[in-house]
Amino acid sequence: MRFGWGDPELHPENEDAWCLWNEVLTQWRSAGFGILGLDYNTLHLEAERLEIPLTPRTMRKIKALERATLEAIRNDRGDSPGGGQPGKGA
Repeated sequence: MRFGWGDPELHPENEDAWCLWNEVLTQWRSAGFGILGLDYNTLHLEAERLEIPLTPRTMRKIKALERATLEAIRNDRGDSPGGGQPGKGA
């Protein structure tokens, strides 16, 4: 599933987070009702494998990407507050 992000032009300080994100993009935790979030065990393993330090700054960037992805998925499915309709949220 693509979310229209493509390959963005990155500032150098974002390259590690984007590289790590692309490695864990398929590693989601899910339950009977859908996707819950990233599998952080895999995130830590991939960061170690890629020799990317998981600093608080990198984690904030990964979590921002995770939130944006979850929001896009929910909007696509129409199960966000307001049914995915702009201006109808809580």
